Amino acid sequence: MAKEKPINYKFRDLKIFGSTEWLANNEKKYRLVYDEIECSFIYCELSFFNKLFDENDWDVKISLKCINQADGIELCNLIADRPIKKDENIVYVREGWGVKTQGTYWKKGVYRWEAWIDNVFVGETLFYINDVGLVSETVNPYFSINSLRVYEGPDSNLEKTERQYLSGFDCKETRYVWVELNGENLVKDSENWPCEFYFNFKTRSGQLKGSIEKLFFVTAKEQQFDCTIGWGSDLKGTWGNDSYSVDIIFMDKIIANVPFEIGDGIIEEGKLIKEPLKKDKVKVVEEKPAETNVDDVLKELDALIGLDSIKKKVKEYTTYLNFLKLRKEKGFEDKEKINLHAVFTGNPGTGKTTVAKMLGKIYQQLGLLSKGHVVEVDRSDIVAEYIGQTAPKTKDIIKKAKGGILFIDEAYALARKNDDSKDFGKEAIEILLKEMSDVTLMK
Repeated sequence: MAKEKPINYKFRDLKIFGSTEWLANNEKKYRLVYDEIECSFIYCELSFFNKLFDENDWDVKISLKCINQADGIELCNLIADRPIKKDENIVYVREGWGVKTQGTYWKKGVYRWEAWIDNVFVGETLFYINDVGLVSETVNPYFSINSLRVYEGPDSNLEKTERQYLSGFDCKETRYVWVELNGENLVKDSENWPCEFYFNFKTRSGQLKGSIEKLFFVTAKEQQFDCTIGWGSDLKGTWGNDSYSVDIIFMDKIIANVPFEIGDGIIEEGKLIKEPLKKDKVKVVEEKPAETNVDDVLKELDALIGLDSIKKKVKEYTTYLNFLKLRKEKGFEDKEKINLHAVFTGNPGTGKTTVAKMLGKIYQQLGLLSKGHVVEVDRSDIVAEYIGQTAPKTKDIIKKAKGGILFIDEAYALARKNDDSKDFGKEAIEILLKEMSDVTLMK
């Protein structure tokens, strides 16, 4: 009887990636879902354990096949025969298929990579190509996030009615920290589409606590969808006293970051990354200014201590605006638009908000503004923490200020010095500049 050929390997994994960039620990940017527009080459990574490690060298025959799942057509059969050295504990074999130009070869559909070692099938992995559009730091054509909340629970998860949403957890009692994401489906022309998230749990210093991937399908009938994922252990005490965060990655972009604390007790009222804009959060100063005239306002200004240069500028500006108002009443048309935008500098408590309120009254009395109220906001009121929400948030604030003055406290905070892909202050600035240039007077 012929002796059976010894098995020299043990299959480990077959992963998919679309970028040749090298990462730590000999890894790649593994993904299962891509969009047509971003695809050039799609690669597979076969890994197996060398059972003759530290014993003998040997040769292996490897075949990697890519197949269209819909019709069974074989797109490629890549031969990767090679010698295995006895000092190789884990063997990695990487091959790819496609063309250099993005968006030209791979089309919407389901595909699979197959791995064959010495003519024996050892494993396969499916991957998916969508045709919805490119996801960027500011645009997500797939979905918008309605809410993000975190809660504690066991490995088996909790029913929605049992979840207690928190922003602070007790390190002695915490098992798994679960993230609950609710999204609004924006893809309406597809029966269903694959959605893949990566959740990276990190410590305060940026060290990776854990990473987990979730793949599921969203149907066209679903206006909204939920995704929950947890990291931890059923054994209590595996979390330390620290500040943590979870980066949520979709289509190779960080779309949200959820911060939470692990300490000596729990903090109730879950940390919602998207909060409905509360009426009391944005300070509306004098919704309808009291009946007064320009001279009265200027007297109020004169009564303030100091601010001599500001008083002089406001008076000169008021005189000029009064002049323009009289010209208009006499039938003279001025083609030049009036720019009422202003920058106030100075330390806290030097009267910047007070002067803005007075300007609102003056502009209203001169007929330049219909209301003259002041909407006072800061960075947190107009900049969101994930893709697609800064624009509507900023525009909602602008709408509230229509007919009056939008006063942005510490506006310099909108522009961060470092190029942080998770910061959307730049998006808010672009919207504000566009609105400021489109209209001169917000009546």
